[in-house]
Amino acid sequence: MEKIHPKGLLGLLKDRKDIDSLCFLIGILEEIYHFRNGHWQFVQKYIMSNTKYAKATGGTPITSWIPNQIMAVIIQMEEVIDTLSLYGESSNDTAQKVRERNIQLLPTKRKLLEGQLALIHNNDFTAESVFELNKAYGYVDSEHIN
Repeated sequence: MEKIHPKGLLGLLKDRKDIDSLCFLIGILEEIYHFRNGHWQFVQKYIMSNTKYAKATGGTPITSWIPNQIMAVIIQMEEVIDTLSLYGESSNDTAQKVRERNIQLLPTKRKLLEGQLALIHNNDFTAESVFELNKAYGYVDSEHIN
């Protein structure tokens, strides 16, 4: 049985220079991003819009916990992309498409979150103004959110 790499899955894939798996890892991280960003949009649209209470249901600060988790995913994605930039392109067409899509979209994801956090840290924001940035950056999670 193989031992766990001290730097986790990313460390293992880096050591092996496994370009295809790194590309698929980006795809997995993208799905995690979409889940967390969708959760964040729900918080913006329904919770922040209806209460001034600063704590989420788990007792964490409502305007920092999920954004911190989203930023952690973005940072991980950037590290994978940087690694891929050193190793080259994937021979797998699907993996290569995932890589290329994320190289293009990752800066937008970061700008969206940074813009939302700037509004929040200004302490003069509305939930709607934070949510509207999702539309501006093309990241509305559902057509059913009004």
